[in-house]
This record gives sequence, structure tokens and C-alpha cells, in this order.
Amino acid sequence: MEQLRKLPAKPSDDPLSDIVALLHEFTNDIKDHVKGVPEEDGLVQAIRPEHDKFRRRIRQTAPKFRPYERKHAGEKHLPSSKFLSMEGEEDAGSDDEEVDDGSKRIDLNGEVIYVDDVQKSALM
Repeated sequence: MEQLRKLPAKPSDDPLSDIVALLHEFTNDIKDHVKGVPEEDGLVQAIRPEHDKFRRRIRQTAPKFRPYERKHAGEKHLPSSKFLSMEGEEDAGSDDEEVDDGSKRIDLNGEVIYVDDVQKSALM
């Protein structure tokens, strides 16, 4: 009798439902891992440091653009960007070259781009 209980269950009469149930369980597991789990080894927690580093590197590629003409360079300044400070990013108007992960800002030869430069380029 003990040996009979160890045998696998009989084949299903509705294999399609079994497959759908397995797929549903699988997608729920994936959804939980992608959404984030409260454990240290969750997918979101594991990729977080690389995600933050990638985001900082992408921000570093932004040119130093000033939305005013070059002739006003010493007179006008950009206000602080609240949305960047809330993300822990440096100010868009900052001229700091060093970033907190030790890498250098990538820019166009250190040159600041003014709105009149963009206008001249568009007319060419």
C-alpha cells in the first residue's frame, strides 16, 4: 500500500488546464521578482547599484547647454533643478567635472553650448 502512494498522480483528463495553471504560477513568480521582493537577493535589489551607476553615466553625457545667448554668459545663470536634486543628481547648471563614482563628465571638449550656437547650427 505504501508503494502505491509513492506513485505519481494519474495523467490529467484536462492537460490544457494543467498547462495554463503552470503558466499562471510561473508568470506570478516572475512578476513578484520583477516588481521586487523584500529580500536582499531580489532581482530589483541586485541590479539597483548598476542601475544607479548607469543613470549617472547617462546624465554625464548631457552637454552643458545654456538656454540663453553666449553674450549673456556672465550675467545669467540657471536656477537649481528641483527634479534633479530629488534624485540625488548634480545640478544641470553645475560646472563640476568630477562625479561621485569617480568618473569624469563626458562633454563636448568642455565647451558650453548656448542657444545662439544651436540656432547657428540649425541654419547651416
